[in-house]
Amino acid sequence: MGTSVWGGTAMLTDYGRPVRRSRRRPWQRDPRVVLAGVLTAGAGLVFLGGNVYGGFNVGQAQHVKVHAGDTLWTLAAAHYQSGDVRDHVDQIIELNHLADSSITPGEDLLLPAP
Repeated sequence: MGTSVWGGTAMLTDYGRPVRRSRRRPWQRDPRVVLAGVLTAGAGLVFLGGNVYGGFNVGQAQHVKVHAGDTLWTLAAAHYQSGDVRDHVDQIIELNHLADSSITPGEDLLLPAP
């Protein structure tokens, strides 16, 4: 840098080339950064989404014939080892379009896949 005197005061003069700054934010400059963010978000939805939302139900519904003495509670407890039995009973009612929890012997029920 050089100095020049003008009117008795010292003034700095810059002989370097002016610096041009991009108006874009740093993440907008490189599309690879955007692509990496999108791929990371997608992977997070696939891997974490299955745990948060129960995953994909890939199994088939199971047919069960109701015997004397069976209730939705006993059927759900016998066929599902994990989870709350009340939730499974609600799923059975919804899947079979039952008005309430009463079932009769000889009736065929669909049980959701575990």
